[in-house]
Amino acid sequence: LAYIEDINDKYKGIYIHSTTPISLYALNYFQDSYDATLVYPVSALYREYVIQTYKKDHSATEFVIAATENNTNITISPRESGVQKAEIIITLDKGNTYIYRSSNSDIDLSGTYICSTKPIGVFHGNQDAFVPAGTSNGPANHLYEQSPSTDFLGKNFIASRTANQERDIIRFTAVEDNTKIYINGTLYTTLKQYETAELNIKWLDYPNNSLSINASKMIYCGLYLTSFNANRSTMCGAPTLTTLTPLELAIHSTIIGTFPFRSEMSQTHYVNIVVPTEALSTMKMDGKVIDANLFQELSFLIDGVQYSSARIEVSSTAHVLDNTKAPFVCHVYGIAHYEDDDGNASDESYAYSGGSNTLHPMWMLIDGERTDSVSICEDNGPVTFTSVINFDYTDVRWEFHTYNPNSYYGYYPYSYTYKSLEGETKVIHRPKIKKRDNTTATGDSVITKKYDDIPRYRPLREHI
Repeated sequence: LAYIEDINDKYKGIYIHSTTPISLYALNYFQDSYDATLVYPVSALYREYVIQTYKKDHSATEFVIAATENNTNITISPRESGVQKAEIIITLDKGNTYIYRSSNSDIDLSGTYICSTKPIGVFHGNQDAFVPAGTSNGPANHLYEQSPSTDFLGKNFIASRTANQERDIIRFTAVEDNTKIYINGTLYTTLKQYETAELNIKWLDYPNNSLSINASKMIYCGLYLTSFNANRSTMCGAPTLTTLTPLELAIHSTIIGTFPFRSEMSQTHYVNIVVPTEALSTMKMDGKVIDANLFQELSFLIDGVQYSSARIEVSSTAHVLDNTKAPFVCHVYGIAHYEDDDGNASDESYAYSGGSNTLHPMWMLIDGERTDSVSICEDNGPVTFTSVINFDYTDVRWEFHTYNPNSYYGYYPYSYTYKSLEGETKVIHRPKIKKRDNTTATGDSVITKKYDDIPRYRPLREHI
């Protein structure tokens, strides 16, 4: 652990460099106010973000922007309790930070959109909040989390019950219009762009203390531990905010750590793990397979995959989690309670995501516009396909499909030309594929060899 105080007033950004890969977590701490976050590597910092804070309550909501390069131009589109405000344009140099704080406790900044000309780090949360709002006789707590860029949001999540909690809260923030949110397969709500919705979970209503969240478009998903009187049980801690890692960004390994509370406090630390059931035999902590009896098989499938979850108490030290067979998601949290001889009590908690596969995203540009797919008619003329990849790779594989709904079989023969990276022109001929339904047939594929000198992370390289 490293404790940092009295940071220069102008340069509040902290740059950390290591000679070997590390896991990095940060904690904001003041007595009786405590929360933590996973810190993303610079390679995972991008240019677009959507903010989520907790709704109007005890104190101000806020976010902080940190620049990684000089002359970074940033446009902020504030959204205050659902109302769009005038844009703010700022310029930061490397190490500079900018904080935006609501003018009063009645303002929720969820849905605020931030874009920049260069990669930035963004942190969001509340100075102090009761969760749920209006819970006046339970503890309030600082909420603090680093925002993943919109490139690292997702559509599929699994939430698992927090230790000692009867209830948790999940909030969803959409980045596109007409975003449908499904809970265990049932439509829960439909969101407009930058709109936020909340699910108050009573865990007794969900088998095996877990639920699935599926969205039709990318969302940010925040899990909130609630104030203890909302749960009516002891040793429940104080509110926290955790970014739920989407299953699309699951990881094969990570190093997690715990943060110590004051020595006089009773305290426990946990990790919640969600992993495909078929990979339980290879789910390890500190080199040892975790007892499969600690896991509960969930009552639902996601994309045909059966998952299991576990809530495991961990000691106050660092731990290595890994699974060679299948990726997993996890989050870490701690809960503490203290009561003096006069009956005065205090509660503290922290929570953070245990990791995210920030090497995953890849997208395609069609004539310069980012997209996932495109339909082309014969008279459209030439179209340039470009893949943008932010990780090292062995090859690029292009797959093409043709479909004509007016044809009995749906698919026509076709040919196309393709120029490889080495400049070689290839002509691909494809025979008719007989299909009696409207499903997409797998087409021919072209493999493009890697650039020999591609950098591992940045800058992005385009492959045409």
